[in-house]
Amino acid sequence: PIAEETGLIHPIGLWVLEQACKDLSRWHENGIPFQGHMAVNVSPWQLISTNFVNEIKRIVEQYPLDPKRIMLEVTESTLLHNRYESIAKLEQLRHLGFKISLDDFGTGYSSLSYLKDIPLDQLKIDKSFIDELDKTDDEQPLLASIYAIGIHMHLAIIAEGVETQSQCERLISMGGKAFQGYLFSKPLTESDLTAWLRGTQRTR
Repeated sequence: PIAEETGLIHPIGLWVLEQACKDLSRWHENGIPFQGHMAVNVSPWQLISTNFVNEIKRIVEQYPLDPKRIMLEVTESTLLHNRYESIAKLEQLRHLGFKISLDDFGTGYSSLSYLKDIPLDQLKIDKSFIDELDKTDDEQPLLASIYAIGIHMHLAIIAEGVETQSQCERLISMGGKAFQGYLFSKPLTESDLTAWLRGTQRTR
């Protein structure tokens, strides 16, 4: 909130994107295997900035990097700010090759009726839904419905906050294929992640 109130969120967001591009580029140059996407959060204030698309394009063009390696994450609440302008900018970014993810899905105020209008590649299911899995053995129809919607729309789906094997197994039974959480790893520094990636290279 402080960064947004002071206007610092925009330069901070661009700095984070540039660091992500630097890391991806350095890994590639050093032969470090990383086949996934680098996810970068985008705030509402960034998205409504007039020069946002051009600034992102300028940063990525500084590095030998395919924009498809960058996943820009927005939340449902982000799209409440100048909805049509925000969607138009996401369409521009996707046209340039960037991937778009809807983060914390299910916790915002958006209507499913316009989910089809957002140019998406990925849905990230909010941790609050995952937490419920260890509280009850019920079928969790809402969570199953989110998976069904995502699969029907040909979107990649990531469950956030997966902390137990039982959660993971139940998500797999619903069609889950990708997960994020402490069951797999705690947050890593760039140096620790680089070491981990090198380790996966040696074990192949």
